[in-house]
Amino acid sequence: MLNFKYFKSDSSTFVIQSVNGSVRKQGKGISFWYNSDTTSIAALPLNAQEAPFIFNLQTADFQSLRLQGQISFQIKSPERTADVLNFNLTKEGKSYASEDPLKLSDRVVRSAQTLIQAKIQSTSLRESLLISRSLVTLVAQQLAEHTAVESLGIQILDVSIAAITPSPETLKALEAQARESILK
Repeated sequence: MLNFKYFKSDSSTFVIQSVNGSVRKQGKGISFWYNSDTTSIAALPLNAQEAPFIFNLQTADFQSLRLQGQISFQIKSPERTADVLNFNLTKEGKSYASEDPLKLSDRVVRSAQTLIQAKIQSTSLRESLLISRSLVTLVAQQLAEHTAVESLGIQILDVSIAAITPSPETLKALEAQARESILK
């Protein structure tokens, strides 16, 4: 039985149509008729994506702190991304066949975590609380050159750090020290 269907993508989606394993059509915002029995369709979003994160880390002087931020990225090489992760749609063409599209932001966040963790573990607590601007620059630069990010075919657009906070007990101790120095 013929299962012909029509597929239309929007202008921010890169589509790869494969029939029996070979690419027939690919591009941004394309549309076509296809046989759902022999065709697989991969749809990759080209718009900017946000990946928020919260890391619980330990400083060089063994103090705990929480770092909160966000990474903005965009798929720049959809063919490369489709080679690494499964962006195929189900036979109906309405949803993804696997959870790989959700893993893309996880992979970006894990790459950032290793970079941030290395920097924080070599920095004291007091210094760590004050390095958000230099940490943003460092992470953005190193992520852009990171082989794992490059192999995913994505481009880092922005890195932001919203907060670096110590544990509640440490925060109280730091506040007490600051109050004592003000009173002197």
